[in-house]
Amino acid sequence: MAIQKERVVKARSTQDIEKLLNKPTPVNTDSDVVDKLSFFNKPPIPQQSGEVAIDTLLENYGLRKRGNITNFDSIIHTTERVRQDKAWHIYGGFQSVSETITLANDTWTHITNATNNLWVASEEDGFSIVADDIIVANTGDYMGNISLTLTGGNSKDFLFRLYNVTQDDAHFYIGVSTTVSNYSNVSLPIYMEANAGDHYRVQVKCVAGDDPTIRSAAFVMVYVHG
Repeated sequence: MAIQKERVVKARSTQDIEKLLNKPTPVNTDSDVVDKLSFFNKPPIPQQSGEVAIDTLLENYGLRKRGNITNFDSIIHTTERVRQDKAWHIYGGFQSVSETITLANDTWTHITNATNNLWVASEEDGFSIVADDIIVANTGDYMGNISLTLTGGNSKDFLFRLYNVTQDDAHFYIGVSTTVSNYSNVSLPIYMEANAGDHYRVQVKCVAGDDPTIRSAAFVMVYVHG
């Protein structure tokens, strides 16, 4: 939970704070184990004008500031749903293509096309795609998944990975064996510890010497924490 200091500066009572944060007053006020949101039941901190400074009140009940955001310093327990308004994310992919990736023997190769515009974002916030590189705008940990469909030769083993070009860091890879008459599918779970500006690309290599034809792909990446 985060509170924007620019939007909420002060209120005249703890009831005003409760309304601003849209959090009901906890019922069990006598328990020794009351979460940090129980500060609503505490008396207001008087100011010279008779008002209550929200930032001061929050700090006194286990919160800290990071930039313009006030953050809870400890675990928050709730019996209700937590609704997140926004998170950095990207999802997209491509479909109905027939892009053959020429591979050198046992060498990781960028999955892209001749014009470097194979991968497309359907929606992006805190990400961008440039020359088929996925670029992270904000430092943090992200998780997601990449799924691809391909065709290849009989009994050819292909490996796929997400590669951080900026940090020269390779993530876990997933493999699949192909047959000429069928589409083959591979799903790659991802966890990224990214710095702002890091470039990621999806790569493939063949253990046994063959060139895969990529047919479609879908991916999603979502911010987890800083």
